[in-house]
Amino acid sequence: MITLLRLSELLNNFFLSIEELYPNQIGYMYMILANFVFSWHNYLVGITNRIPSSQVFYWQNVVMLIMTYSIIKKHDRPFFSDLNKNNKLLILQGTLGFLAGAFVFYGFQNVPLNEAIVIFQTNPAIVGILSFIFLREPYDFNQFVITILNMAGVIFIAKPAIFFGNYHEGSVNEATRLGGIFALLAAAFFIAASNTTIKAVVSHVDPVLVNYYCALMSTLWNGPLMFYQEIVIPNFREFINMFFVGGSAVTAIYLWNRAYLHGNAGKISLMGYSQIVFGYFFEIVLVKGSPDSYSTFGSGLIMACAVFQFYQTREGTKIIITVH
Repeated sequence: MITLLRLSELLNNFFLSIEELYPNQIGYMYMILANFVFSWHNYLVGITNRIPSSQVFYWQNVVMLIMTYSIIKKHDRPFFSDLNKNNKLLILQGTLGFLAGAFVFYGFQNVPLNEAIVIFQTNPAIVGILSFIFLREPYDFNQFVITILNMAGVIFIAKPAIFFGNYHEGSVNEATRLGGIFALLAAAFFIAASNTTIKAVVSHVDPVLVNYYCALMSTLWNGPLMFYQEIVIPNFREFINMFFVGGSAVTAIYLWNRAYLHGNAGKISLMGYSQIVFGYFFEIVLVKGSPDSYSTFGSGLIMACAVFQFYQTREGTKIIITVH
């Protein structure tokens, strides 16, 4: 644990130096890096599939809770904000994060994977809408177009049956599937609401404290729910995997929080589409999947949108149409 704390200090100093070098692009950079780590996290969750999802989710948050508590305690930082409003926001974002996690696990278990990915990836678009309504952030035409192109890229990668045929052939009950779709839409909304809340509070508190409350609320809420599924004792390899699941989650969420410190939440959230590109990469490299032309085109489309956003920020491109 001491080594991890020292590593967190070195990483924090490194991030601060990068922020000075790239002040305009750093939010996008953090979000892309966060989604790379999240893709690795999803791969680790996938290879721990003998353990029920609620149990993996619970132990992920326990590991996050221990790590963030240790960092806060080590640096003698407060566990609460001086402002009661910030404390309420911390509890709210943690609860929203738990709801998103609970719904997304159910959704991915009951909806064919390609459809589930497309439905859940509506969440960056929802962040843009919520940040416009609640944070008074501008929403411009470029942002709308990039959102549409990113969603098109997701569709090409996931290839849902509604567009590409080859439906799941009755392997999922239709009523169960509809329930899963509703769960995924709810998860997309809750994760978007959680991200919007993070944006509202993260500039006023330590980003590690945001991680702490995310883990704390999810642990408290998910603990009782875990017993609704069979409890499976992990073997040694699965135990190590779940430790890295928690470690990758706390790293990704920390980077996610720092991303929202730097810029427009709606625009930064669009970098979340890079996660599906990294997932496609991990599938090819680690799972030995075969690349296909649709997925490659979709990945290129998403990355082109990311490059455009970087270029727009670097060049200070003017907004074409702004909605107030």
